[in-house]
Parts: sequence; structure tokens; C-alpha cells
Amino acid sequence: MKNTVYNFNQYLFLLFLFVVLIPLTVFFHYVDTYIGYSTKIIAPMMVAVLLVCHALIAFFMLLRYLHRRKRFYLAALSAAYGVSACYLLYQLLSYPGVFSAQAIIPGELNDIGINLFFRSMLVALIFLVAMILYRKKYVVEKHSPVMVVMLMAVGILMTVLAWLYSSHYPPLSLTLISGDGRYDGLWRNGSGYILGGVWLITSLLVLYYSHVKNAFWLAISLTCVAHVGSLAMLHGSNTSVNSLACYFARVFEMASAFLVMLVLLYDIFHVHQNTLKKYLDSYESAMRDPLTLLYNRRYFLDALKGRLEHFSQHGAPFAVIVADIDMFKRFNDLYGHIKGDEVIRYVAYTMMHSLGEADVSARLGGEEFCAIIEARDMQEAYAIADRLRLNVGNDKASGFDGTLPESVAISIGVYLVEGAGETMEQCLEKADIAMYAAKRTGRNRVVVYDDVLMRKEEKNQAPSPA
Repeated sequence: MKNTVYNFNQYLFLLFLFVVLIPLTVFFHYVDTYIGYSTKIIAPMMVAVLLVCHALIAFFMLLRYLHRRKRFYLAALSAAYGVSACYLLYQLLSYPGVFSAQAIIPGELNDIGINLFFRSMLVALIFLVAMILYRKKYVVEKHSPVMVVMLMAVGILMTVLAWLYSSHYPPLSLTLISGDGRYDGLWRNGSGYILGGVWLITSLLVLYYSHVKNAFWLAISLTCVAHVGSLAMLHGSNTSVNSLACYFARVFEMASAFLVMLVLLYDIFHVHQNTLKKYLDSYESAMRDPLTLLYNRRYFLDALKGRLEHFSQHGAPFAVIVADIDMFKRFNDLYGHIKGDEVIRYVAYTMMHSLGEADVSARLGGEEFCAIIEARDMQEAYAIADRLRLNVGNDKASGFDGTLPESVAISIGVYLVEGAGETMEQCLEKADIAMYAAKRTGRNRVVVYDDVLMRKEEKNQAPSPA
């Protein structure tokens, strides 16, 4: 199954590479296409949208790292997108002309180009570091503080250089975009080739180490090759900041950012679903008896309390039954505790298949069981309890997957709740009195609690043995 997923992701990557990226790169390399002023305002909008996307990706990537602390490469990738978002914010705030195509002057264009160059270079270098961390996990555990300091140092150094080269320190100058808005300087001084080489190496490392094994690495791989393709589109002395090639280069970066964000959002949703499932499983385990998978005593008492509150408001009668396995000590003494547990499992299995879906079955402890059943009167409550008793005695037709050493019988006490103001302790006690009355009168029978039975039981305080 995993190999199939790997192949599918690799096919998607190759499809994007050969059907979308390479044809468009070749087309814009040879075709010099300009766009009109009415479309130029899209550029600052793209920068703003990219800023929001990269900031969100950095945040989501950090969340993913905090969820999986040993994957330090996620922290590096988060840093890469965070740095990119900071550069984009600096671009928007520092150059007012970026908001209006008419207001951009030639000096600003080159400064913006320098800002974009250093942003792209720093992101590529951090991606490289992230892939090394992904490959050399043991290095991270030993030298993670050193790695953090090195990443911070590189980020600060690149930021300072970008600021100095952006017309702030005359001895340092770098021309990437000429006065007429062409990218000829990017290639004449070799900066474009260096940046393209770094992104190409990063792309190859991502492909080699990750094998594009899931949607996350597919998105990261497409991001890397999108940067390579974007630079390839800008190659040549005739490519202008107002050309369609320039805008498509930005579109590729935006598309890759959207893809990474979607993958991270899905991952967060998946983590949430898994966490919720684990919580529900844990909650279910906490309210179930581990041997029988019936509800435990605590859940039963909470359910009985809720049912009594419902009865006080709506007046719908119901019954409480308490059942006890007859002569259970004999099973343990003759056949051992393993077979005794098998008998308990059998009675629980029969209860689950004999009572209704709205009824609540539970194991009180030991060989004693209880249930809340829907019953309108004593006759219906008795019929339901007696059906359970008969089903327990008919083990051959039960469908139980275990083996019983001999037939099993149970004694059942039933109490119909008809009057308001009773507590759950009183309900259980009266059903328990009826169950012990069934034991005293011969076992393997059902006894319903009433006032006559209560007076008889007052004369017999001590319950009989199993």
C-alpha cells in the first residue's frame, strides 16, 4: 500500500514537472510577453497574499513540530517560511511604491530585487539544512542547540547583507534589475545562476531523501522545483518585471505555498481526528469492564441517576434488574478461575444480545450484573428478565465463541421504578433484595420486588450464599 502511495506522489511530481513547469519555462524563455498597466496592480497583491500564506505555513509547521518534537527538520522548515514572511513584510512596509505600480522608481525596483534574492537564497539554505536534519536525525539529538544558533546566525547575516546591499551602504552595491526593469543584472553578475544552483541542489536532496513518500514531501518537492522553474523563466536579458514570465514565476511560488498550506491543514485535521479518536477510545475504556466489555459500575450509576432525573420530569417508568450467577464459587473451585472468567464472559455476552439497544447493561463486580431496561409495567419487566434467564440457560444456541464446562443459571431480581423521589441507591437495593429472594426460593428464577416481598425480607436480613 505504501509503495502505491509513493508511486502516485512521484507520478504527480513528474506530471507537474513535464506537463506544466518545463513547457511554461521554455515558452517564456523564448517569448517576450508584456502585460498592461491595469494588470500590474496584481503584483503587490501577490506579495501580500504570499506573506499571509508563508506566515500561516510557518505557524502550522511549528504546530506540527511541537506535536512531533523529534522531527527537528520541521522547526527548520517553519523558520524558512517565517523568515520569508518577514522579508515580504519588510518589502511591503519599506517600499511604498510596491502598492502602486506607477509609484515604483528604478532604485526601488533594484532594492526590491535584492530583497527577493536574499529571501530566496536564505529560504533555500534553510531548506538544505532541513533536509540534512531529516537525514541525520541522530545529529539533531546531540547538537540541536548548536544547530539553532547556526540557523539564527545565518539568518541574521543574510538579513544584514540584504539591508546593506539595498542602497543603504554605498561601498556595497549589487545590480539585479536595470533601470528599465529588466533582470539582466541578475544573470550578468552570476547571482541568478548561484541562486538557481542552490535551489537545484535543494530540490535534488529533497527528492533523494524524501522519495516523495507522502503529500507533505510532494508539496515541499514541488515548492523547490517551482523556485527553479521561476528562475528559469526569468533567464535572459529581455525578461522584464512587467513581463508575463515574471508574473507566472510569482504564480508558481503562490501555488506551491497554497499546496503546502493545504497539506498542513489536512495534517492538523488528521491529528485532531486521531486525538479525538484516542480520547473517545480512552473514555470508552474507562467506562467499560475489561473482562466483559459491559459498562462498569461507575457508568451504570451515572446512567441510573440520569434515568431517574428523566423519570421525574417525564414520568416514563423503567425497571432495574440485578442478576447473579448461581453457584459461581463451584465453577471456580472445580474448573479454575480461567473457566470462571469464561462463565462471566458468557453471561455478559448473553445480556448484550438479550436486552434492547436502549437498555444499559453493566457488571457490578464479581459474578453480579445489573441493567436498566425499558418497561411499562411489572409484567413487561418480568418477561424481559425471564427471557434473559432462559437465554443464559440455553448456552447451546447462544452463539458464544467460548467453551463452558457445564450449563449456567442465574437468579434475577427486578424492581419497577414507578414513583418519584427514589434514589439510585434505593433502586439498586430493592432489585438486590428481589435477587436474594430468588436465591432463597431455589435459584434460577426471576423475582419482582413488591411490598409483600419487602416485609418477608425484613425477617431475613442476612443474604444466603451463592
